[in-house]
Order: sequence, then C-alpha cells, then structure tokens
Amino acid sequence: MNKTLLGLFIADICWVVTIFAVKISILLVYLRLFGDHRRARRWIHALLGIAVCWAIVVVSPSEKPERYCEAKCVTQLFISIFRCKPVDNFWNWSSSYACTDAHWVLLGGSVPHVATDLIMLLLPVPLVWNMQLRWSQKLILCGIFGLGGL
Repeated sequence: MNKTLLGLFIADICWVVTIFAVKISILLVYLRLFGDHRRARRWIHALLGIAVCWAIVVVSPSEKPERYCEAKCVTQLFISIFRCKPVDNFWNWSSSYACTDAHWVLLGGSVPHVATDLIMLLLPVPLVWNMQLRWSQKLILCGIFGLGGL
C-alpha cells in the first residue's frame, strides 16, 4: 500500500508539470500559426497568462468546511507536494494523518483546466472559417483542430 501511494504522490506531481507544459506548447503553436491576427494573438496571450497564473495561484479550501474557499498564492505543485502534514503522511498513514480534502484539491484544479481547454479548442474555429478555402477544406481543418479535444 505504501509503494502505491508513493507512486500516486509522484504521479500527481508529474501531472501538474505535464498539464502546464502541454497547455503552453499548444498555445505557442497557436501563436505561431495565428500570430498575424491581432484578436487571435490577444486571446492566445490571455490564455498563456491564465495558464501561467493558474500554475502560480490556486484557490484552495479553508480548513473549516463551513467557510468559503480562500485564495492562497501557492503553486499547484506546492499544493500537490505539501497537501499532507508531514509530507510522508500521503503514503505513510499514521495516527496524526492530516491532509487537505482531495475533493477540493481536484475541484480547484479541474474547473479552470476544463475552461481553458474549451477556449483553446474553440479558438481556431473562427480563424479557419475566415480563411480563403473551400467549405469542405474548412470543415476538415476544423475537424483536425477538434481532434485535440479527444
């Protein structure tokens, strides 16, 4: 059980870094493809800013469930590593087991990721429709960009 939980702890840390890197790389490809369009460039820069800020600022729950969530300036990586006190309580349970509720950690990380993913998925559609291509080519190109949502 301890090795499984230690593996989950390491996977959680790798997930945070991987999601951030994938979002940034996709947005940089969009910037290269659609950088000539001012509106698209602004949206891409805004999404880059959101991705970077979300890697830095996370909404984490209060210790008391009756209080609303409080914004704390910590990184997701920091939350992933230090959500248990002491850290090894994540994989070595003891009587003094104290961890942040996983529901709030997952919810706080998932909602903004889904929102930015949807915006990133829909961002190329108006740009493709304004291209001077046949209707069928526009549809195929939108389908190719849409494959990123799978």
